[in-house]
Amino acid sequence: MPSTDTIRAGDLNHRLVIQNLVETSDTFSAAATESWVTLSTVWADIKPMSGNEIMRAQQAESRVDTRIRIRYLAGLKARARGSESVENGTVYYDFISILPNRQRGYIDILALQRNA
Repeated sequence: MPSTDTIRAGDLNHRLVIQNLVETSDTFSAAATESWVTLSTVWADIKPMSGNEIMRAQQAESRVDTRIRIRYLAGLKARARGSESVENGTVYYDFISILPNRQRGYIDILALQRNA
């Protein structure tokens, strides 16, 4: 990820499916259920974080190991995840922190990568 506060189209080279966790209630039983609902499929810059970045990020957040940058996306909720199809299957990213920068037109996401 570039150190500047800009986002370049060439950096957005990963296809990421973004899903929000939505809680719904059954009208008959009033039981609440949670399900993943796709918000959008976007181009993203996905980078593993360096050791120093991880240490700094974990001082303020829980475990993180990946930084994701996407163009600004309305409707992204705090309880969200991303998934990316790779050669060996699917990689999931649990979003830990969402840091929008509306002036610059992007969102930085601190995430924890996990395999399906």
